[in-house]
Amino acid sequence: MEEDSLLFADGFEEAVLGVARKATQPDVVAYDYEKCVQILVERDDMTEEEALEHMEYNVVGAFVGERTPVFIEPLPSLSFRYGTRLSVFSDQLCQKILFEAIQK
Repeated sequence: MEEDSLLFADGFEEAVLGVARKATQPDVVAYDYEKCVQILVERDDMTEEEALEHMEYNVVGAFVGERTPVFIEPLPSLSFRYGTRLSVFSDQLCQKILFEAIQK
């Protein structure tokens, strides 16, 4: 993996989880979806609803080639954008599991 070949989403540096890898596909930068939403709310003074809409249409929905970054939602919070949070695991445990998986 060459870091200079990775594409980064501008303004979401604090939400980087690491690099996502998949067989036969190029490595891509992986972001914490919820952290990106939080950044939009705090930095751009958006409501949570506005931030979610912006994420879906302008960030996640933007395809810029095979190196387009991915945005990961931990399993317990998949319903984050729908207003209901699942409580199977703590967010910290899920982030730890995801981080360890990305590091392998």
